[in-house]
Amino acid sequence: MEHITALLIDTSSIQKYVFSSNRLKENLGASYLVNNIYREYLKKALKDAFNLEPNINAWHKHPKKILLKENPHTPYEIGYIGGGNALILFRQQDDARKFVQNWTKILLVRTPGLNTAVALHETDLDAFLGNFKEEMKALYKKLKANKNKHFPNTILPKHGITADCPLSGFSAEVHHEDVDIKEYISSVSKARMDAAEDFKKQIQQEYKEVLGEKYAFTDEIDRLGQREGNSHVAVVHVDGNSVGKKLNDCETLVQLRKLSIVIDQNTKNSYRKLFEHIKDQMTYFLKENNGFKIDRDEEGRFILPILPIILGGDDITFVTDGRLGVYLAEKFIDFFTQNSVDGADRLSACAGVAITRTKYPFFRSYRLADERCREAKKEAKKKGNDGTSWLDFHIVYGGFSGDLEHIRTRHFEVEHGNLHFGPYLLSGGDEDHEKSIKYLKEGMKVFRDRERWSRSKVKELRSLLPLGEEAVKQFIEEIEARGAELPKMREGSGYHLKGWENKSTPYFDMIELLEFYPERFLEPEERGEN
Repeated sequence: MEHITALLIDTSSIQKYVFSSNRLKENLGASYLVNNIYREYLKKALKDAFNLEPNINAWHKHPKKILLKENPHTPYEIGYIGGGNALILFRQQDDARKFVQNWTKILLVRTPGLNTAVALHETDLDAFLGNFKEEMKALYKKLKANKNKHFPNTILPKHGITADCPLSGFSAEVHHEDVDIKEYISSVSKARMDAAEDFKKQIQQEYKEVLGEKYAFTDEIDRLGQREGNSHVAVVHVDGNSVGKKLNDCETLVQLRKLSIVIDQNTKNSYRKLFEHIKDQMTYFLKENNGFKIDRDEEGRFILPILPIILGGDDITFVTDGRLGVYLAEKFIDFFTQNSVDGADRLSACAGVAITRTKYPFFRSYRLADERCREAKKEAKKKGNDGTSWLDFHIVYGGFSGDLEHIRTRHFEVEHGNLHFGPYLLSGGDEDHEKSIKYLKEGMKVFRDRERWSRSKVKELRSLLPLGEEAVKQFIEEIEARGAELPKMREGSGYHLKGWENKSTPYFDMIELLEFYPERFLEPEERGEN
């Protein structure tokens, strides 16, 4: 029997760490730091612990190889990395503890403010590999207990004599020569801002085959295609369905490795396809009369109207021009769900889209997108909806404050029902579902038909919908006399006759989204020009 120590690391606070600031530059820098938790920093901690050049990608390149079994001189092995977790197997418990000390010390310096948790489990190597699922349950149980009883302090404490950081609210300890901020800020904010440029270089390098010499990303939120007077951005948050459960259900380490690799590669490939698709539409974006403003960077490259923030795993976030948020969320999920996990079980995902003014606090935009994604996932979890992909969106107007539930209750729930019709089904279910996104898009096409629907009539309908069926029925009689009618939903529904049915209406969302969904992309399988 050969005893080993299994170490499970958790960084589940990643999303909170990345999006805890209202400055996009800090969010990007935090994303770069998080990407290096299991790359550069993990590698350095292992090198310091063993004085050997570590190969942290061996498990990824050869998932079937168990190094601890094949080579008796191997002191440790990366089990897997994915989903915000990392599993490392050590021959000696002292080595595991030494690694944890090295790694957490590095994180305190490089990523101040990030909380992590670890669990150690002494076991037999053959037993661990042979009874993998149960052994991992024991590890996760210890991890949960450790997280509940230990709350590490990862930032310098505030004192009565220290000033507050204007960005984070923490103690201001270091001076930063930023273009906008030339004063003392917290070490947390400084670490993030210093890493922002590194993030930009990283994604430029990671997708250089797609970008070539002609295209680039920006780290400025007002350079994503917006024009003055129509300056909106969309924060898109996409989350894979039941990915955590799929990982926990793996019976062997090899199976877990393969699944982690598939999910990570699928996300990167989906991003790659999305960037290619946007490139194919650049002729359209560059036309003056289409309402987009595509800038060039310092090297003369066109700036793509998208900025990825979270790049890997099944939990991703990007920001784009407000008019492209719902459309690009659809496209990403379309690419993401084209693949399967094991040749049979197709992946599915849900998305939340928050459309706001460009200068709206970014952290609040992300929270709204995350909340919309959660609502979409509720639909995916309902009985009979397993394997379906859903999308929901929210458009922020000035003066609305509070969380999304409060906003929706106060401004979208009226006496006759709910003005918001979503979430919307994207794929994996009944194509004729009344909440299929195809009906949302077909309805927008109807409202854009200027021969039958003038802008003033569309606005009039928007103002009448909150008043209920009677007000809308009078309006319907008037437009029918002029040869127009409300967009029809699936066969058998009566929405087009009364505007409302079962205390819901699909038309308010259609009208709200008209401004934020270019007509060009309403047609299925729209092909772009090079």
